[in-house]
Amino acid sequence: MGAVSCHVVFDFELCEQFDNLLNQKASPVTALRPSPIFPRREHLPLSNQGNKRVYSTNPLEKASIEQWVEAEGQSFNPPSSALVFQLAFAPRMKLKQDMGVIKQSEEKLNKVLDVYEQRLGESRFLAGDEFTLADLSHLPNTQYLVSVTDKGEMFTKRNNVCRWWSEISGRDSWKEVLG
Repeated sequence: MGAVSCHVVFDFELCEQFDNLLNQKASPVTALRPSPIFPRREHLPLSNQGNKRVYSTNPLEKASIEQWVEAEGQSFNPPSSALVFQLAFAPRMKLKQDMGVIKQSEEKLNKVLDVYEQRLGESRFLAGDEFTLADLSHLPNTQYLVSVTDKGEMFTKRNNVCRWWSEISGRDSWKEVLG
């Protein structure tokens, strides 16, 4: 089996769109729209291989998964990535932490986690009662925030988010990734 590689492009326009999104009265999740930056998963190679439940074959389930993947990409990832960088990586790189960015990102992430708390009160996982790509996509940044920074309480103080985090981070496959 060949090696798989990927790269991440930090898109400042997307971050600006995210800032505008959170300033709207609508919730960060319900205001999302399709984005050319995040292609639909059925266009990805290998989307028909492996654990089909992670992305589903049912069109309605796929739509729900896609909605929550978009929520992660546009609403959760920008503030969580900013916090991870400012709190976990900047000190290691001997860079000054930007307290304004930390405060603003924490406020934005708290709003997103409030939406997640409500959703996770209705279902076991974000896109329904099965673990999917929607949950999987939250693992890396949340792992850093919970285990490397002092922001773990943002997740553990919310009963449903805490339950969800314990379940997805306790999966054998994620433990294997962590080593």
